[in-house]
Amino acid sequence: MSLSRVGVFVMALVIGVGTQLDAQSLSLERVASGLANPTFATHAPDDAQRLFITQRSGAIRILNLDSGNLNGANFMTVPSVNTSFEGGLLGLAFHPDYQNNGHFYVNYTLSAGGAFRTRIARFTRTDDDSASSATQQVVVEIIQPQQNHNAGWIGFGPDGYLYVATGDGGNGNDTGAGHTPGIGNSQDITNNLLGKMLRLDVDGDDFPGDTNRNYAIPPSNPFIGVTGDDEIFIYGLRNPFRCSFDRDNGDLYIGDVGQGAREEIDVFPLGFAERFNMGWRLREGTIATPGVGGPRPDDNIDPIYDYPRTGIFGGNAVTGGVVYRGPLQGLSGNYFFADFGSNNFWSIRYDGSDPLTFDGTNFSTRVRWNGIFTTDVGVLSNIVAFGEDLDGNVYVVDFGGEVFKFADGTLTESGTLNLVIPFVGMFESGSLADLADSDDVGLKYRSVPAPTGDPSIRLEFRGNISTTSPSVIFFNMESRVTTPNVNQKIEFFNFLTGDYEEVDNRDASFTDDALTVEISSPNFFASVTGEVRTRVTWSATGPVIGFPWATVVDQVGWDFID
Repeated sequence: MSLSRVGVFVMALVIGVGTQLDAQSLSLERVASGLANPTFATHAPDDAQRLFITQRSGAIRILNLDSGNLNGANFMTVPSVNTSFEGGLLGLAFHPDYQNNGHFYVNYTLSAGGAFRTRIARFTRTDDDSASSATQQVVVEIIQPQQNHNAGWIGFGPDGYLYVATGDGGNGNDTGAGHTPGIGNSQDITNNLLGKMLRLDVDGDDFPGDTNRNYAIPPSNPFIGVTGDDEIFIYGLRNPFRCSFDRDNGDLYIGDVGQGAREEIDVFPLGFAERFNMGWRLREGTIATPGVGGPRPDDNIDPIYDYPRTGIFGGNAVTGGVVYRGPLQGLSGNYFFADFGSNNFWSIRYDGSDPLTFDGTNFSTRVRWNGIFTTDVGVLSNIVAFGEDLDGNVYVVDFGGEVFKFADGTLTESGTLNLVIPFVGMFESGSLADLADSDDVGLKYRSVPAPTGDPSIRLEFRGNISTTSPSVIFFNMESRVTTPNVNQKIEFFNFLTGDYEEVDNRDASFTDDALTVEISSPNFFASVTGEVRTRVTWSATGPVIGFPWATVVDQVGWDFID
């Protein structure tokens, strides 16, 4: 089948119903290079002009977002940083009232008193572009038995408290010198802050006689009045290197690096207070930790997603990311993350399930972005962090020295083509240009694995036609489904009723046929500006042979006749 008739327009597939990407594609725009092992990027409250970038050695750089240039002088250099093994300057967070008090906080490793340790410290700015290391005040110090699994993320939550992610102290399986015998540090909740998410009130001080504990305990912390350290908010973590809060709803996302079998993404919805144990070392992802694990503890919740070591959805060191809430609305609500070891780059969308039912499948979309996002210059590898600016733009930090920004882009392929993303299901392979005029070389989508073949795969197409009142619109598509008991439904958006209207419904199993749907009275299906919207859904109607089942879209287009 060839879609070569005059007036063919291949439209945009977008992530969400009611959202649209205006650009022809998405790109990663390099905004900084030449950095020395950058580890994180973030912004200060009410500061839309600058992005602060930490470097492993202790330097904090400022990227001027208006000029696109790095300031020549460092904002500050954290003193006495130990960069051995997994150490260094690892985290940065600005006080919610930074514009008034000038306070910011860092997470770094150092050697002091003969011991390797993590220090959370407060500093105070001198002016907008500089701060003095002489203003350092220790918030808390934690001795590390080994020099790995230091975690590193810190951040202020919507409640105004400082959250501090700590690793289990290193070594394998949370065992060895400096690890609580029998249970490990992560499951030890008494006089042990390793393998935890701490929650601290940095505006108070409940320990005036202790120079290494300059904080108060939030009154809603879960272990107040019961057995357990009052600082603990969540326990049972292995190495929660990168975490974030969804700026839209306050949900806490944790990327916890696994041992040897699974990497995991944990979600702690805002206000959830039922359970607090993420399971390590008994659990690695959704499974019993090989060699040392066992059944789920009573107060455990599973991750919403975990992944193995191999394949296009595999890797060995998860880099937790952020939920996109920036100006590219087609991406809104998707959690972007990566794997440092495999260089895979993905997104999932949390489906809102009750945490008590989490089982590793609590997401409605999974996309592998390798090959879909393209860099304008440079090569993205060794993703060490995701950051946000004040406006919600997302930045990807490359440990090799570059920082990239999610941005609009223009495709180099001929024709009016656009980004292709599954709405429900997952993108597996294919090239964008294949939709134009190919023959059995298309874009492949697979359902998320489930016993019944569910959930469905749904794609949404959008674009503009040259006339607002065509007499006929032809929707042309060639697709192949290789599994029985699959239905295909096509809907057009009716701008008169404000809802989608079904125009075709058929069995999609074992087909390799060109499909043309003619829409009469099309004035209802084109907006006053000429916008047309279509969505196609493939769904299982009964048992499938093997899963995940797949559909391949070879060609898509609109023909219109004035």
